[in-house]
Amino acid sequence: MGAWLAATILVLAVEHPLWRNHVAHLIPPAALLAAAGLDRLPRPAGRRRGAAAISVAIVVGAAVLPYHLVHLSEVLWPAPPGPALAAARADLAALPAGAQVFSDDPGVVWRAGRRTPPDLVDTSILRIESGRLTAASLARAAADRRVCAVLVWSHRFAELAPLPDLLQRAGYAAGPRYGGPKVLWQRSKCVV
Repeated sequence: MGAWLAATILVLAVEHPLWRNHVAHLIPPAALLAAAGLDRLPRPAGRRRGAAAISVAIVVGAAVLPYHLVHLSEVLWPAPPGPALAAARADLAALPAGAQVFSDDPGVVWRAGRRTPPDLVDTSILRIESGRLTAASLARAAADRRVCAVLVWSHRFAELAPLPDLLQRAGYAAGPRYGGPKVLWQRSKCVV
């Protein structure tokens, strides 16, 4: 377990960029090491084998639970969508049933009940900066006859300068704007 934890730390140390969710890989080996360490604690006389571990778990849980309750409130009771998000969701929902849409924020597309082409469910800045997603590759994906719209929602797609021209050449027209870089590119002919 120690080797597993050390190897994970080494991989994370050389990982670039390091995202917060990568740290989750430390939890299994660290939890197993903690459990093994608690199992080796000397047992007070007259107490059962697991009583010390249970006591530690209760104390740790009591310390951590309030933090999680405070920070989970947004997940448990999300705020209603703002006007831009509500308008975009309505516009996406108005597309033909089965229409595919992709965006630099795939969550907006998903919340509107639309599908995203499989290779574009991750439009992260990492894929853009590594050259795996470019204006040309996005235009090729937009040319798929099942794709009816491209939603530019953040700087990730907005900063791809050639993208608007390439989308226009593929038969798209700039549609509703939602403030800032947010714009829905649509085409009238798509096969769903």
